[in-house]
Amino acid sequence: MLTDSEDLGTLSALGAPDAPLLGEGGEARVYALGHRQVLRLMRPGASLTQQRVRAELLAESQPAAAP
Repeated sequence: MLTDSEDLGTLSALGAPDAPLLGEGGEARVYALGHRQVLRLMRPGASLTQQRVRAELLAESQPAAAP
């Protein structure tokens, strides 16, 4: 379910025009990209600084890749 034509353009560019919308909030919409990845599309006016902080926290919480 796409709710915004800009989202469709971005999803199409990523090769996932039919990605299901998992949820949305005041800052972003979140789409499933397969079984192990999601895409968080920020809304206009969302804080890039806060997005970077969240990305850093997420990276810290990921298990280390096995060699």
